[in-house]
Amino acid sequence: MIQKFLHFYNSSVSYYLNGHCDQLIFAFHGYSNDSHIFDILEPALQNNYTLISIDLPIHGDTQWREPSFTPKILKEIIDKIIEQENLAKEYFLLGFSLGGRIAMSLFQHFPSQVKGMILLAPDGLYKGSWYRFIAQSFLGTQLTAYLLKRPEKAKSMLEWCQKKHLISNRLYHYADGLLNSKRERTLLAARWIIMRKMRPDLIKICKEIVHSGIPVKLIFGKGDTITPQYNANYFVQRSAPFVQFQEWEAGHLLLREKYYPQLAALFVPKF
Repeated sequence: MIQKFLHFYNSSVSYYLNGHCDQLIFAFHGYSNDSHIFDILEPALQNNYTLISIDLPIHGDTQWREPSFTPKILKEIIDKIIEQENLAKEYFLLGFSLGGRIAMSLFQHFPSQVKGMILLAPDGLYKGSWYRFIAQSFLGTQLTAYLLKRPEKAKSMLEWCQKKHLISNRLYHYADGLLNSKRERTLLAARWIIMRKMRPDLIKICKEIVHSGIPVKLIFGKGDTITPQYNANYFVQRSAPFVQFQEWEAGHLLLREKYYPQLAALFVPKF
């Protein structure tokens, strides 16, 4: 994969280019990952696809100096990369975890150029009222940012959520580890604020999938406690028959060498 940079206003966006084929895929990695997580797909894609994987703000080698990261801004970045690389104007979207939320948010606002989506253990499918408050409301976003600057208060709330079974034990320990590191807390707070507008509306997304008839492949690991598959029930039920649901014998991290045959099969004989 070849690393490239796009100068975008006050920022520098790092992205990686693999292949030179007519079929174009834009890929978005998960939280605390970077674009190299998609290196595993290179053999599967190189003869049929051009893959552009973008380092998200405050990840990888992207130097982000803008106040926010919105679907409109991402669409502008994609359009500029297409122009810079002289690529096809229609494309597929591939997202893992946080990247799945990014892909769905982009599709919701700008569906016309999207030919299909592969969502690997995507974040953003949960419809619970607690999640909507924390992740999608202005007050919830400000509360989260406040707690990240006060780890003891955040830990108390985290313990309360665990006792009320609002989060799994694994997610509790993962979040607790983030809170114990000042660097990780700082990064999480910055990323949370920057990406607060990347919140998919499942009702609108499902309607658009059915309206446009684009294919969606939705993949979860049976042992995933970070983004468990039952979060996808609403999405699958309201987007049938355009959503192909798969559940693998895996955890959350699906982009691993041991799953390469299953990953490669997602792209053949066609997307």
